[in-house]
Amino acid sequence: VIAQERMSNNHVYCFHKKQPHKYSWVVECRSQIEHGARPSSTTYMQMYNNAGRGHAENNQIRMTLPYIRIDVPVVVIFRALGFVADRDI
Repeated sequence: VIAQERMSNNHVYCFHKKQPHKYSWVVECRSQIEHGARPSSTTYMQMYNNAGRGHAENNQIRMTLPYIRIDVPVVVIFRALGFVADRDI
């Protein structure tokens, strides 16, 4: 018998990345319905490191969503969900 460990579904996991790395923090959430045969879908959120002066990714937070191949800024996600004012975001 071999024991296997895996991360549970429907929980948020935060990982602090050791430097030097592209990201300083990575957040992962695997979503799955409780009673069903559909596989889980994973959402990632990454906080970019300070790349230095003049770089576009300085402390930017971006998300990787299921079925979307590129990283999307989290502000765009909130705007799509209906949060228009910067104060609400």
